[in-house]
Amino acid sequence: VIEEKNMKKIGLFFILFSVKLLVAQEYTVSLQVKNTTDKKPVEFCNVVAVNDKDSVVSNCYTDEKGYAYVPLSAGKYSLILLMTGFETDTIKDIFVNGDRFLDVYKIKPLDTEIEAVTVKGNSKNIETDKEVQVVTPAMKRGATNTYDVLDKVPGLNYDRYNNQIKVDNDPNIIILVNGMEKDINYIRNLNPDRLLRIEVIRDPAGKYGFEGYSAVINIILKSNYKGYDFTVSSMGGFDWYHHSIPPIVFDNNYVNLNYTNRKINFYGGYSSMIANFYIHNIKERIYNDSSKILYNNPDGLFYNMIYKTVYHNFNLGVDYFMTPKQTISVEADYSLIPLKNSSATNNYIVDETTTNTSFVMESLSKSSNNTATAKLFYIGDYNSANKLNISLLATKQQSTNNSYLQIQDNIIKNFTNNDLIYIDFNTEYNHYFTPKTGIVAGMSFVSKNNNEKLENNFSQETFNYLDARLNGYFYLSHKFSDKLSSKIGIGYEEAYKAISSPESEKYFHIWQPYADLKYSPIKMLDIKLKYRTKGIYPTVNQLTGNWTSQTDVQIINQGNPDLTPEITNRLSLSFLVMKGLVSIEPYYEFSENTIIGTLTQNNDGMWLSSYENAANSAKKGIKYNLTLPLGKSIFAQLGGNFFKSQIEYNGETRTLNDNYLNSSFIYQNQKYKIFGGIVFQKQLYHTLTWTGYTSNGNDFWGVLIQKSFFKEKFSLMMIYVLPVNWLVDYNQGAYSFTNEYKEFNNVDVSVLKNLVIFQISYRFNKGHEIRKIDKKEDIEI
Repeated sequence: VIEEKNMKKIGLFFILFSVKLLVAQEYTVSLQVKNTTDKKPVEFCNVVAVNDKDSVVSNCYTDEKGYAYVPLSAGKYSLILLMTGFETDTIKDIFVNGDRFLDVYKIKPLDTEIEAVTVKGNSKNIETDKEVQVVTPAMKRGATNTYDVLDKVPGLNYDRYNNQIKVDNDPNIIILVNGMEKDINYIRNLNPDRLLRIEVIRDPAGKYGFEGYSAVINIILKSNYKGYDFTVSSMGGFDWYHHSIPPIVFDNNYVNLNYTNRKINFYGGYSSMIANFYIHNIKERIYNDSSKILYNNPDGLFYNMIYKTVYHNFNLGVDYFMTPKQTISVEADYSLIPLKNSSATNNYIVDETTTNTSFVMESLSKSSNNTATAKLFYIGDYNSANKLNISLLATKQQSTNNSYLQIQDNIIKNFTNNDLIYIDFNTEYNHYFTPKTGIVAGMSFVSKNNNEKLENNFSQETFNYLDARLNGYFYLSHKFSDKLSSKIGIGYEEAYKAISSPESEKYFHIWQPYADLKYSPIKMLDIKLKYRTKGIYPTVNQLTGNWTSQTDVQIINQGNPDLTPEITNRLSLSFLVMKGLVSIEPYYEFSENTIIGTLTQNNDGMWLSSYENAANSAKKGIKYNLTLPLGKSIFAQLGGNFFKSQIEYNGETRTLNDNYLNSSFIYQNQKYKIFGGIVFQKQLYHTLTWTGYTSNGNDFWGVLIQKSFFKEKFSLMMIYVLPVNWLVDYNQGAYSFTNEYKEFNNVDVSVLKNLVIFQISYRFNKGHEIRKIDKKEDIEI
């Protein structure tokens, strides 16, 4: 716990440091770089500014027209022009006392043939803890939104069925814009022409490491744009094959407006989603005495599980650029899921072979959600040596779930009302002592205050669940040479949890060591050794030991208040060939206190489902991503994860081998803006549990075609899910067993076959880039 006096000292330090940086006046020095051979602009040329002590103070890259804008304070500098395949050039004795345009500088290629290759490769840069991809014109051709561009970054995949981006086939990621959390619909519908570069951090440290994300994508926008974009988009899935269910499986609609004018960026939008999923489900429980309980689909129905939901989301945001290096951002979001429009229904005919009886079991669950969120960000990217990030997020959420379980004539009711207030404050400071050595230090405070009212046939309870966490982290990065660099550090988090009364209060703490060691033996190969630690806290339901609920004929659920956080260690070695066109990463994870679900039988024959965290678990596997050109217009994207999981508890061991894959063979015609091909997605994978396994995800073969019109303002995309069974599995569900019985739960999602997904998008935009020549004149291009 930090004393009040120390908190004041820390706050005073940040205030004085910020004031000092604000006083330093910065100017913009601009220039243009061209090729001496063909007089064309050179894109991605690195312009490095050094002072009279030969220390790097700033750097930037030229844009597609060869322009670079270098932020510098008053003084004397030299500019170094670095471009692979070109001779290095130095511009000496530049005196800066105001904004100025230097001149057009021409650099000489070493070899015309080499130049054509290296310009493509140079668009991607690998740093110690992140990969940086400059957005090239080729990446933007045929793209109508941000996701289309991200899909062309090695290791990133646009899952068009689920409408989400995955990193190494993992959807547990967060996407930022200029280092700030934004509404996902605003991010998705950004104009591709505004994207400058994309940063990818796998296995992140700091704030997003504590929050459990597997990767962070940070999209950097161009800062010299003036104008507006208005986007309307609709994406829907239609089932024309099964006539017994409604034809609309899902329908997503988006409307976004984005206006930028020098010092201000305004955006707002609305999105909605309608989903109707009709699924076939059967369960079978077999006891050691050969008796069975079968949960069958009612006769004459293609489906017995129905999920329906309607979702609305509104957002407004403003970015204010106080100076070229300081930004304040405010965003407000509101989402709504109406109670009357969101439901889950299950119907079964239950057959018991022991008593030779049959009866109907039905369940209905209706839920609602109202969430209001406010976000505040400050970014101070003062110079190449100092950067300060401050963020504050506040959320108020109200949710309701009403469920009814009918077993013969007995009706079991479970009602839940939940009020949540969530506060997240974070500050992070980056400083480089030299161009080779730097630090990252930060702290976060997170508070969740959750009031939950529970009611069922047996009792009525009210819980107040408080979760408060304070964490801090410190990392040191150092570049030993052009071939060897490292980043090491540690994070610590103190957590306080209490349910209903002070007697139930608990204190947890988690240490998170972090290490990266990158070695580049040759130009086309980067090898990185990584070590991470991740903490997983027990959930509310897992901790509430004095509350029970019944969700099945013979199963009662109850939490365990003695649970502690699960600590997982991860060690991996990644190989990146040709700046990520080929990546291979073997990994090993292990934990000595894994939280597992348990099943025990009581005296009246009912089974009690609860939790323990006394198990040893391990997971080893290998991930890979390949981008293979098969000609000028055809390329293949292949990604996968093969792994083996293991859990050991009470002297027994469970193991599971599985994999998930993503492959596509794409034809792209740049002239006619046509993008299409064959997509193979094997994303249905199994998660090992102590009592068996669960499976989630979707497999399918599909045909994709996308065409843009009217200078890429209008786009049409279609996916047809082929009715193919080869190498795919349409059976989700779970398998569990105890010493007394085993149970199979099969969810048939073959309704995906013959599904047709359409996406129509239209963007109306008017704008231009601003080239700053001096303090009194702006030239619009």
